[in-house]
Amino acid sequence: MTRHPTTLHLAPAHVATDTRVFWKECVSLRDAGWRVTIVALHDRDEDLDGIRIVGLRRGKGSWGRLRNLAHVVRTILRNRTDVIHVHDIEILPVAIVLGLVGRKVIVDFHEDYPLLVESRSYIPKRLRRTAAWTVRLLEGLVVRVSSAVISAEDTGAQRFGKRHVAVLRNYVLDSEIELMARSEPDVRARACVYVGAVSRERGLLEMVGAIERAGSDIELRLIGEMPADLRAEVMATGGAQQLRYYGRCDRARTCEVLVGSAVGLVIWHPTPKHAGGAVPVKLFEYMAAGLPVIASDFPEIRAVVEPAGAGFLVDPFDVDALAAHMRWMVDHPEEARALGMRGRQSVLDRYTWSSQVPTLLGVYEALQELEP
Repeated sequence: MTRHPTTLHLAPAHVATDTRVFWKECVSLRDAGWRVTIVALHDRDEDLDGIRIVGLRRGKGSWGRLRNLAHVVRTILRNRTDVIHVHDIEILPVAIVLGLVGRKVIVDFHEDYPLLVESRSYIPKRLRRTAAWTVRLLEGLVVRVSSAVISAEDTGAQRFGKRHVAVLRNYVLDSEIELMARSEPDVRARACVYVGAVSRERGLLEMVGAIERAGSDIELRLIGEMPADLRAEVMATGGAQQLRYYGRCDRARTCEVLVGSAVGLVIWHPTPKHAGGAVPVKLFEYMAAGLPVIASDFPEIRAVVEPAGAGFLVDPFDVDALAAHMRWMVDHPEEARALGMRGRQSVLDRYTWSSQVPTLLGVYEALQELEP
């Protein structure tokens, strides 16, 4: 009987609703014959689409994170898997130990972790620079002892010097592109949509201010988690009547809202994490849904939107310009549709997840050839 190789993924986010690359990686590995286990935020242990889930509860504060870390360690000790794939910044110390004792470890850098640490609100401001320096030190150590390294962006790969790094980009699942193409309505609502974590740094107040200026007949749709205090602040503004908040949605519902909207928004502030990172997957998802986009004018985003002719780029703090583009999009549906169709074709040509799968499988195949 053929033995299936096994891999254990230590991931930082929700399983069923997360669009990040780790779930796509796990599905692709499953399809290639690997037995996959994920340790991630989930309300129970279960088998989901042929993948074993070990659920973690959402941790509150340092105690919650330590409790989950202990659960991760117990799971590692109980599962003698061929490959351990680490996706979580807080598990880097564990990854170093695993590498030192000879386990096959892949470390997946989805973001610039030192910049991410500097943006963590739960870390006191006076300690963030020290914490970022510590994470950079840990990154260097884990790169030296790991069996393979994956980065979501070219700039991330460059941080690790001469060590070979596979670049694996978080593009759109082919199945979702097909679903959105089949579901596209004849007439889209006069609505602008944003998908993802809702925060000040991701342009919430600018989007709400712009929708109010754009006209009362245009709706702003938000899909994702929003802190209660921020939601209360937004509901007290003049644009609140034009706001529709969906909260966290599963992928089917998210696709449904996208294809029924008129414009996709990525109005991120130029923080070090946003302006210097990878292109957000939501941009590709909007384009795959046939939505014209209005996005912050960052170099990485411009390199996607301009060649495709898929929409407009703005200063994220220029609310008047954002409002004007919103107004133009809903008042010129045929021209907006043409922008959206060019964006969709660009995704089909260049930004599908299937284009990244050979890179992922190549990393795993190389590890199988190594001595245990």
